This record gives sequence, structure tokens and C-alpha cells, in this order.
Amino acid sequence: MKKEKTDPGPGPGTGPGTGPGTSPETNPGPGPGTNPGTNPGTGTGGGNESEVVLKDIAGHWAASAINEAVKAGFVKGYEDSQFRPNKSVNRAEFITMLARALNLSDSGKALSFKDSDKIPAWAQSFVTQAVESGIISGYADGTFGPEKELSRAEMVAMIVRASGIKVNPNAKLSFADSKSVPAWAVPYVATAVEAGLVSGVGQNRFAPQQIATRAEAVALIIGLLNKTK
Repeated sequence: MKKEKTDPGPGPGTGPGTGPGTSPETNPGPGPGTNPGTNPGTGTGGGNESEVVLKDIAGHWAASAINEAVKAGFVKGYEDSQFRPNKSVNRAEFITMLARALNLSDSGKALSFKDSDKIPAWAQSFVTQAVESGIISGYADGTFGPEKELSRAEMVAMIVRASGIKVNPNAKLSFADSKSVPAWAVPYVATAVEAGLVSGVGQNRFAPQQIATRAEAVALIIGLLNKTK
């Protein structure tokens, strides 16, 4: 497994609490999608587009957050009017959503990752913004891994970094599966839980390695925006 220079980020889960995670021992970073050619469902920004009506979110636990995100303009559905809330989210996709939501500034600097050519054109400026803001970084081998899926632990870490909330390096967790949370991610997860940004997935479990979904990513970002208003 590739190891990052820093612990890139957090992620939600299957409910309104937290998110993804397949890479528990390293803190890779965020990113939304597996479709490198287009910007699948992350929107073009701005809330002044024609009203979007999504066909597949009725009754979904994250429906309200998804609608709020669409209205805010940092995410939208696919061309078939579906949002695909349970679809996994990758580093490029999540970073695009997060950077748009936070209106991060763009310095115009070029990316220096060895795999920069694999970062979708629609995500490159957002990745640059996130890197410069200290929200995410690359791996030790100099790659970014844009198509890598996010774990809940990783996504949550990124959200906490983006929030600017002070992290307690000695924080402890009380989840039944706390030992499964990567050591680097414990302070971030604990901070997110204490701030009310994230919660467990039931039965007092956090599921840090669980892969994050689009719904979880959006719910976590909306939670961050509401917390920092």
C-alpha cells in the first residue's frame, strides 16, 4: 500500500454520520469519482443553474443534504437525472466537491504529482487548491491517486482539516471498533465526533475502513458548511 506524506482525509459512511475507507493505515486524501473524463455529479458550481430534480433519492437518509448540496451548486446529478447516492467516491471527486463548497482560492500553480496527467481536467484546479490549503497531499512515491476510493477515516480527516478546528493529538475514541481506526486518524475522528460533524454507523461502530459513498460525502460537507456558518 502506498503511504502518504500526510494523513489526507476523512469520510462519511452509510448514514448521516461518517464515510468511506479502504486505506486505514495511511491517510491518503479525498476525491470524488471514477469517471476521469467527465465531472460525474459534482456539478459546475453556482446555485443559479436550472432546477435539478433527482429521480433516485426519495426516501434516502441523505436526501435533504443532497438537495441542499445541489441548491448550493457544488454537486449535481448525472445526465440521466440520478444522483447515485450509494456510489463510492474517489479522491478527485471528493476534493472537487469540497473545494467548490468552500470556494477555495486558486493560485493557478501547476500540479507536480507523478500522476498529474491522470487527474481529470475538471478536478485539477480543485486538487491544487486543496493541496495548498493543507487539506490533502500526495503519497510518498510522489503520486496523488485520483481514482483511489476513500475510507470514512480518510474523508473525516480531510473535513476536519478543512474546518480549521483545533485537533487534540491525545484524543481518545469510545467506539467498539476504535482499534480499527488508523493511529494517524484517531485525533481527526475524535475531533469530528466532538464537533458533531460525524457519528458512528450503528451498534457503537465507526467503520473507519468502510468505503465512503457520494451521499456520505455530501452529508459531511453540508454538516461542515452548517457548522462554520
